[in-house]
Order: sequence, then structure tokens, then C-alpha cells
Amino acid sequence: MRRWWRALNLQNKIAVVAIVMTLLVGVCGALPAYWYLVKDSSGQPVRADPVATTAGSSISSDPSPIPPTPTNTVAPVAPCQATTAQPLIDTFSDTTIEPFRWLLSKDAGVQVFEANGRLNFVVPPPNRRDVGATLTALPDGRPVEDAALCVRIAKIDTKAPGGVGLTVELDDGRRLRVDAGPGSDDPGTDIYVCAANQPNDCKGKNSPDDIDLTKPTELRIRRVGQGIDILVNSKSYYTEPRSATITHVEVHLYADSGSAFAAEVDNFYLKPAL
Repeated sequence: MRRWWRALNLQNKIAVVAIVMTLLVGVCGALPAYWYLVKDSSGQPVRADPVATTAGSSISSDPSPIPPTPTNTVAPVAPCQATTAQPLIDTFSDTTIEPFRWLLSKDAGVQVFEANGRLNFVVPPPNRRDVGATLTALPDGRPVEDAALCVRIAKIDTKAPGGVGLTVELDDGRRLRVDAGPGSDDPGTDIYVCAANQPNDCKGKNSPDDIDLTKPTELRIRRVGQGIDILVNSKSYYTEPRSATITHVEVHLYADSGSAFAAEVDNFYLKPAL
């Protein structure tokens, strides 16, 4: 090695030193990335916590604390594919209920938050009064042609009437809604038509049986011709024949006294009318 080095002229020695320095810089520069991706004892990569982002803004951290996942929820499962209603409006994957997208109203004691890529509704036990929560999708001035979401009942602590679902308001004041919830006896879905400007004056309609609400279930309300169609898992169960325009869409929770449960919502879709 010494003879080889002595045999080199000055220009060649400078070239060799430059090559060695380049290799050293490359190795040293790769070490931080290696340690950044090195796995911990659980086998998962060790990474910094991501920061929240919102549309139309630069990357910034969410200043409000993220609520802990309640102990009465279970591990999330794969979302259903509500691909028939476009475009996708919210996948609930950024831990923040965006104020430019939703208007939240809820009773004390009801927990509504994003976690694990889901919108979580929790009514913890014991619940000794009627409670509710509403997330209104902020309109852009256009009527709505189609709306859908996926819902799963993650945990039932005590059975009583209650549920999470989709509500639309029509231009004549009537409201149509489809719920999925624990119920008094067995979990199931319910479809209601509420009188104009009387949200509590509702009549039940034909509803599907044998729906496994521990799995993601698609709830959908859409305009079909001159009527409004209500579907569960892509199957139509009720059509409101009177002509009307959908003006507002809500994701809602209700729980009667004694009802305590947790539900997850994912993949909210909304298609404005052309």
C-alpha cells in the first residue's frame, strides 16, 4: 500500500483523497436515516408523530389535545367501500373534526372525536338521560344528489333505543333518516320519515333485518328520479315518492336513557346535484 501511494503523483493523490472524503460523507449522511427507521422492540419503525394538516393551509400541529380512545371501543376494522357516492368528503384520518367541513352540536357526556382513522361516537355508561349529537356537513349552496357513510357498532354496554346514522333535510322541511344502533333487543337499522319542521314526529318504515353491525355497514340516501331512496349495504329499503330536493346532510347520534354504546363512522361521501 505504501509503495502504491508513493508511486502516485500529487494530482492522483488529491483525487484519491477526494474519493475517500466523498465516501465518508455519504456514510455519515446515511446514519441518521438508518437510526430514524430502525425498529424498536415491538418490531414497529420508530418515527416522529405526524403533524395535522388542513386543506388550504400550511403544515402545522393541532394545538388541541387528541382525546384518548375510550376503553369501551375495540380495534378498528377495514372500512366498507361506499364507492357509489362520489366524491369522498372525509375519511376522518387526521384526528381533527375540521370546522370548515362540519358543524358539531352535542349534549354533555357524549364523546365525538376522530381517532384510529374513524369518527368516534361514544355514550359512556351509565347514561341516565336522553342525549344526542349532530355533525352537519357545511353546504356549498348546491342541493345534494347523494350521501353515504360507513358505520360500525364497536361496543354495546347497555341496550336501549339509540343509534348513529345519516339524516337529510328536504326543501319542504321534511327529514329522512336511517340509523344503525344497539336497540332495545338486538342491534339493527331503522328508517324514519319525519314530518315537515317536526324532527320528533317520525314514522318508521321498512327496515332491513339480520344486519351484522359489528361489521362496517353502508348507509346511503340519494335522489332517484323524483323520489328519495334509502339504502343499506347497497340495497334499497324505502323510497319517498314525493318530489323534493336535499338541502342539508347530517351525521347524527341519539341515545335514550339507559343506552350506552360506542360507534365508528368512516368514509363519508357527498355528491352535489349538477
